[in-house]
Amino acid sequence: MAEPADRTFAIFGVVIIVLAAGFIVIHDDVSSEAARYNWQISFPMDDHDEGESGNLNQGDSDVYEYDWQIMNITTIEFVLTWNDNDLSGLDDTFSMAYEGPDGQSGNGQDSSGTITLTETIMEVPDAFRMDRTTEAAAQAAADEMSSTVGMGNWSVTVTLQNAPPGFTDGSNSYDLEITVNYFEANLAEITDTGPAL
Repeated sequence: MAEPADRTFAIFGVVIIVLAAGFIVIHDDVSSEAARYNWQISFPMDDHDEGESGNLNQGDSDVYEYDWQIMNITTIEFVLTWNDNDLSGLDDTFSMAYEGPDGQSGNGQDSSGTITLTETIMEVPDAFRMDRTTEAAAQAAADEMSSTVGMGNWSVTVTLQNAPPGFTDGSNSYDLEITVNYFEANLAEITDTGPAL
C-alpha cells in the first residue's frame, strides 16, 4: 500500500499535468483565434492588353469587337498611332471611336499621328483591415467592392478621314493599342495580435 506522502505526491503531480494541459489548449486556442480572424483586404492592380494593325484607304474604316469578361475595370486606354509618309506636306487624318456595354462611348479625330482616348469606370478601393471575423465575412466585404460595369462587348472603329493623293503617300497604316486596367481583391491573414486599425 502506498504511503500517504507518496499518494499526496502522485495526486499533486496529476493536478499539475491537468492544469498544464489545460493552459496549453487555452493558449493555443487564443493564439490560433487571433491569427485566424484578422484579415487585410487589398486591391492590387493588373491589366489586359489588345493590339491591332491595319491599312486604310480614305473614307474606309476598320471595326474591332471585343468581349472582355473582366470584373473591376477601372480605366481603359485606347491609343491609335500612325506615321505619315506623305511628301506633299499634307497629313493623314484619322478618327477613332469606341462604345461599351453600359453606355460608355468616346471619339477623337486628329492629324498629328496620335489619338489617345481614356474611359474611366471606377476608382480603386482603399485597402482595409477586419479583425475578429471569419474568412467568409472578410471575403463578403471584399466582394462588396467588386463591380461588373464595363464587362462585356466593346467595339472600336478606326477611320481614315482624309489622306493626300495616293502617289504622294506611301502608306495609310496604323497601330491600335488598348489597355484594360482592373483590380483584384486579395485577402491576407494578419498573424499579429495588435489592436484593430
